[in-house]
Amino acid sequence: MLADDEVYLLEAMKNLIAWDKMECQLLYCAKNGKELLDHIHEYEPDIVITDINMPLVNGIEVAKYIYENMNRTKVIILTACASFEYAQEAIRYDVCDYIIKTATLEKLPKAIERAIDKLRSDEKEENLK
Repeated sequence: MLADDEVYLLEAMKNLIAWDKMECQLLYCAKNGKELLDHIHEYEPDIVITDINMPLVNGIEVAKYIYENMNRTKVIILTACASFEYAQEAIRYDVCDYIIKTATLEKLPKAIERAIDKLRSDEKEENLK
């Protein structure tokens, strides 16, 4: 699932990221964090990619909700500013990656691959229990 209030970036991620190549399916694109959270249990995504600064519900609030309610889901945060405070909060909610928006199309595929690797690792660990 994706969430970003900048429609052009949402469209770029939707259309320019090779989702199939990474064996991913883009389930839903939301224009803000509230819309994403309204649909998250409908889709139960493995990975959520969210802008940090959005109206109604921001990316940190999304990460916190996922951390508290869907701890299997991995979160990747996008931000226009490299704020240390945002990064600290992201770490608190076990965010998988933190990407500056100017490098989104370049760095997002690698971040998704790391999230997939983490999901697989978590799954193997769970199977060993």
